[in-house]
Amino acid sequence: VINTQRAELEALRKKESKYKKAQEKVSTNKLLKDEIEHLETELKTFEDKDVEIGSLKLQTEKLSRANKALMNDIKNEQKRYDFLESKYKELLVKYNIAAKDLEKKQ
Repeated sequence: VINTQRAELEALRKKESKYKKAQEKVSTNKLLKDEIEHLETELKTFEDKDVEIGSLKLQTEKLSRANKALMNDIKNEQKRYDFLESKYKELLVKYNIAAKDLEKKQ
């Protein structure tokens, strides 16, 4: 009787050991799943940051091109202003000469 109970006890211990191993696997799997979810979340965050950095680079390039275009426009407007100012001075001199000639004739 004792021998059979010992054999049954040993069999139960083996079953218990198997269940413990299975339980450890389940908890390990749960931990691994949690770790995988955490890593996926972190990866998504990095991808979002990468997309954000890409869009910032694109926006910076657009702003740089717009700045160059505006600087070009400023140069063109400065040339135009200088040209108009020189024309105005020429016409003012001609007007003053014509006005003086008219005064002399009168």
